[in-house]
Amino acid sequence: MSLNLFGFNDFYYIQEEPQQKKVKSKTIKFKGFKLTALYSYKIKARIVHAKRYSWDNLSSIITHDFGVTWGNISKTNIFNQFSWNQKDRFLIYSIREDYLKKLGGEEYVSEHIANIHLIPKDWIIEAALNKVKAYDIVEIEGYLVDLRYSNRIIYTSIKRDDKGPGACEVIFVKKFKIINSRSKNLFYYNKKERKINTDSMDFKNAGEGTRAKKYR
Repeated sequence: MSLNLFGFNDFYYIQEEPQQKKVKSKTIKFKGFKLTALYSYKIKARIVHAKRYSWDNLSSIITHDFGVTWGNISKTNIFNQFSWNQKDRFLIYSIREDYLKKLGGEEYVSEHIANIHLIPKDWIIEAALNKVKAYDIVEIEGYLVDLRYSNRIIYTSIKRDDKGPGACEVIFVKKFKIINSRSKNLFYYNKKERKINTDSMDFKNAGEGTRAKKYR
């Protein structure tokens, strides 16, 4: 950690956009599931919320969901204006209207946050994912994949501006590392999460601009 001459040096600020490159479609058979790799994918991001799943019908393969952000939202003074929550494989946020306008509105926010579904390639990566906490900076590398099982398909997002159900990236994780851990940061802001009511939210239909909506 370093301090510049004028105060706190915000090393949480992630300027890089996720890197995505189309690959020749290939099938990966993994844990009895069929994965179709569509793009190579690499993202450096700030964790807003992390959750391990062990009870739903996908938890044997999609072991973790991370809520992540990058760009201006990752700046500490902006990041701390948000409240975050994860529930039933969705990431939910709230922010005051005046701060939302300063960021450029919902469009900018939706393009710079994501709820990503993670499929670790082995137990070593899975163990590393278990250590992740909110505020950490992580780097994830692997493939964006469609997941097929029984008669169902979980479509991965392949763009950053889709919204709602079907807008999550499904990543087969080949490489993972924690770049900065909040446990080593003496200045991390421990903000108490506010409860968000999700009872009235309808997640039954695929979201705006998603591939799941296109193919349904």
